[in-house]
Amino acid sequence: MVAKRWLVLVPAFLILLAALAWISLPGRIEMALSRALWAEGLPGAQVELSGWSLSGAQGRLLLDTACAPGCSAQFDIRYRPLGLWRREIDALALSGLVLDPFALNWQLPGPGPDRWRLPPVTIADALLHLPAGMRLQVRNARLLPVETGWQVGEGGAALLQSAAGPLADLALGGMAPDGTLGFTLRPPPGGQSLSGGGRIGWLPGHRPWGHVDIRGDGVPVPGLGPVQFRLAWQAERASPGRATLSLFPPARGEGALRGGELAMSLTPLEGADGAYQGELRATDIGLAAGPRDNSLYLPFRLDANMGKGWRLGALENQQGTLHLPSLGLVAEGLTIQGEIDGEPLAFTAATLRLGEPVPLLPPLQPTLILHHRADGWDWTLAAPATQPGLGLSGQGKVGGDGRFAAAVEITHRPPDSRPVPASRVSPWLGQWLTHLSGGASLSFSVQEEGQGPQQDGALTLEGAGIGWPGGSINGLQGRIRLSALSPLRLERQDISIGALTAGGTTVLGGKMTVELSGDGVLRTGPVAMQWQGLPVDMAPMALALGGNPPPLSLVLPSTPLDRLLVALGADGLTGEGAVAGTLSLPLRDGGDFAGEWQAQAPGRLHYDGPAPPPFLTPERNQNLALVTQALRDFRFRSLGLRLGPDGPVLAIEGNNPGFYGGYDTTLSLSLRPTRSVGPVP
Repeated sequence: MVAKRWLVLVPAFLILLAALAWISLPGRIEMALSRALWAEGLPGAQVELSGWSLSGAQGRLLLDTACAPGCSAQFDIRYRPLGLWRREIDALALSGLVLDPFALNWQLPGPGPDRWRLPPVTIADALLHLPAGMRLQVRNARLLPVETGWQVGEGGAALLQSAAGPLADLALGGMAPDGTLGFTLRPPPGGQSLSGGGRIGWLPGHRPWGHVDIRGDGVPVPGLGPVQFRLAWQAERASPGRATLSLFPPARGEGALRGGELAMSLTPLEGADGAYQGELRATDIGLAAGPRDNSLYLPFRLDANMGKGWRLGALENQQGTLHLPSLGLVAEGLTIQGEIDGEPLAFTAATLRLGEPVPLLPPLQPTLILHHRADGWDWTLAAPATQPGLGLSGQGKVGGDGRFAAAVEITHRPPDSRPVPASRVSPWLGQWLTHLSGGASLSFSVQEEGQGPQQDGALTLEGAGIGWPGGSINGLQGRIRLSALSPLRLERQDISIGALTAGGTTVLGGKMTVELSGDGVLRTGPVAMQWQGLPVDMAPMALALGGNPPPLSLVLPSTPLDRLLVALGADGLTGEGAVAGTLSLPLRDGGDFAGEWQAQAPGRLHYDGPAPPPFLTPERNQNLALVTQALRDFRFRSLGLRLGPDGPVLAIEGNNPGFYGGYDTTLSLSLRPTRSVGPVP
């Protein structure tokens, strides 16, 4: 009975052991294959089975879990049951390999002492993601195990593609004795003109070495159109090497940038895995149809983020410059920060100057933020100035089809109402103006939607004031639309003037018409104003921008004589009749202040105050006692009032019936000037 019982238990025990072994075998196979990859110098590799048998298995492998899913493939492996225990694999085929070459750590240690005996690996298809949205599709490639690692076998083909379509067919030429793999590029049927080749070598624990020279013509680049380009790379075994991608936009294209060369170079940083020192250069570039004299130099650091994209940053003690002579723009201390295809890119400059040789604004400290979108980029700009209340801001977009839009605004809103020296706000304006006050903003925009660049702009005045050596204007209010920026053009429109001071006197303003037809001459229309409480009309004026302004002519219509005498400060002297004339105010320092009015008909003057009259200048008038008597009741046939450098002069002809029997008298009297009427001699 005992023997029979053992005869039953032993087979059952063996069956149980076999079942347990069968159940645990997938995990053991996964672990064995993972150890095989670890022994190849891939410590982050991982294997997941989807099917298995005693002779083979299928599943998915990750070359490095840190870069998933950018380095994975499907595998089909063949082995003998005891081969796994002896660290042997009979056949290995990969398919659907997805690889981001720049996300991998290429300085791996290589095979270790526990290396398995591995067969050549066949790769049915693989997809390698490259910078600038390009990708390489590999077909029927072979990897051969060698003592130092792996080398690519001869044969196999690849197709280089961009977002716009195929770029080139790539043929592998096999390994040379120096360990480099040769390849050549040929244009695909119906594809772009791309050709060249090179040789690339790599050993575990070392960076790649070799040389590459690839050229293309008519390759579409978003925002630039079809361009010529060149990709060059050269590296020795003992040096990090350097790669340079150069783009040559067409000189007569439709893109935002035309002509010249755009070049980006990368050099691996010693002692920093996945890090590169780079620089971006632009030389002899034209903005749209403008002169091709613009340039850019921007150094940067590029770090691979292990499957999470690329991060851009500044290099220590290295900053860039930007020169746009056609716009008078110079930026220094340029840096860049952000992630490609990730968080927004931020460009900053230590100083930005607008205008040469005399800048339009004081130094600015701009920050430009770029947001990537599916069809291009959006951007925003903030650039505060060193002068409080002054700044520049903007926003816009650049499309992949070459269309763009940009809007920029310069604002000046000082923290208080005190005038600010004009040279602090604008060194360029400081050549002619002495001070500025109030708020003002200048905005302009340009957009290209396929029908040529369209420009627009506006000057908004918010109680603004300006001063110059010969006078000042305050209380400017309104929005002036700029119908064209180059040349500057204003359609006929109105603004408000609070007050104008020139030649020692002040004129209160009103609505003024302005127009600039593109010939550089600003034309102003008639304006109803007030001078010393009297209504005056400012005559139309033409002012050549940058030239000496002509005198401002104010017309005094028919006005009671009494009101003009009060305006001139002749207290106690009254008159009957009406006068009319003009007042000429100099708008530049050193100009002559002048005014002249005539009585429109005979009238009467009357003075009954003390002698001598306080409105007469004693040192400029004689016989003041007789003059006082004559002015008690003077009947004039003609009367003229003149303002000049020596002050107001009253010239009258007529008589006083009660003075010297009505003897006919001609008088020329110098009135005491007041500071509100004109210059005091």
